[in-house]
Amino acid sequence: MTVHPEHAGLCAEVVLNDEPLKEYDDEEANEDRSSETITNYVQVDSAAHFGVRYTLPKGLTGEYGVRSQLLLDGKTVCSSFHHRQAIEQGDVTTCLDKFFTTMNGGNYEQRFRFAQLQIDEDVEGNDYTPQQLKLIGSVTLKLSFIKSVTKRDRTPEPRDAPGAVRKDKLPVLNGVTEKSMKGDAKSHQASLDTPVFTGIHKASRSKTRTIRNCDKPFAIFHFKYRSFAALKSLHIVERTPSPTPTPLTQRAVEVTTRTREGLEAIARISQVKNEPDARKVKQEGRSGFKREADADEVEFISSKRKKTVPSRDDEVIVLD
Repeated sequence: MTVHPEHAGLCAEVVLNDEPLKEYDDEEANEDRSSETITNYVQVDSAAHFGVRYTLPKGLTGEYGVRSQLLLDGKTVCSSFHHRQAIEQGDVTTCLDKFFTTMNGGNYEQRFRFAQLQIDEDVEGNDYTPQQLKLIGSVTLKLSFIKSVTKRDRTPEPRDAPGAVRKDKLPVLNGVTEKSMKGDAKSHQASLDTPVFTGIHKASRSKTRTIRNCDKPFAIFHFKYRSFAALKSLHIVERTPSPTPTPLTQRAVEVTTRTREGLEAIARISQVKNEPDARKVKQEGRSGFKREADADEVEFISSKRKKTVPSRDDEVIVLD
């Protein structure tokens, strides 16, 4: 929900299936905006019905009340009037989600819907003018105080020719080329559902009609609707960071450490294997046995101590 910074309690939001869309601040636009305008991005990822819901806080009435005007892709599709007495009693919340028209003597309504913008990479596609594409992807709500109310003579209402079909208020653009977009990351456009008959149109019997003269808007809510992918390309949504590569020096240290640890492990295993042989050699030296071994077995051979014979220079003592 976007809250207007200049009017406490005044807020608006784009809703899809009665749920508010996720919003992102358009910092660049809001830095240069006038005090009455606030701009946000909203995330749209499906072709579904939508509306604009807003709340007028108690006391924000002006002299005669407030008029709201809704523009989709730069085209006015509906407006609403809120009398001063109603706003003085408490907060007034309204949702604009339909376009109303008369055709062939009948009243019709058409719900607002987001439609996927068909962008064609083929240069042979339809080249729409920059003016046609400039406001595509925008929803604007303007609020104005009614400064005066007057009466005028009512003129006869025009009659449609039998079988006449009204021109679509929001025609779907087909085959928009990349060249026409000029790199602008837009993903959807606003469209209208098929007209639904709501009843026979009855002309007013009054000879006059009420004219509500309004000041310039005191508050403007401007929403730019884009898909999640488009918001990422615009850097409104943070991109998923790539894994940080390990520095070469760190990898070298890790390899060296693993190599040293591996060598130490091999040395420990070799030491454990050689310990039994070392113990056997010590035992041989103590027992006086000589050990001979081949590759397959070990054989122990006993040896006698050799008798010592006296030499000529030795002295012999005879004991009794």
